[in-house]
Amino acid sequence: IIEDQGLSEATLHLAMTYFDILLAKDQMAKSRLQLVALACVLVAAKYTEPEIFIPTLDMLNECCQGAYRTPDIVAMEMHVLKALGWYMGRPTTLTFVNHYFQHQIYDQRHETPSPDR
Repeated sequence: IIEDQGLSEATLHLAMTYFDILLAKDQMAKSRLQLVALACVLVAAKYTEPEIFIPTLDMLNECCQGAYRTPDIVAMEMHVLKALGWYMGRPTTLTFVNHYFQHQIYDQRHETPSPDR
């Protein structure tokens, strides 16, 4: 879905984080996992993407061959939001990697040469 819709890597990582959190809190039937993933992508896209790039429900459902009704997607989106406690700004692995590399670059630029150099 991320690739089909041209969504960012940040959206992918955030959706995966949401998915992990939701599955840690709720037992989900295998038959609902695709719907959960779809809703996680939708919530993540709404949080990270510019408004013009947020896929519509129809666009997302098309990636799933029309497997879901719009009310089912909206209901699962609400379930995801409630499971997250409406806290969508979660750190992801990408957050830590970016933070680490920013500090590495800063440290290299501001490194004081040692006397034996």
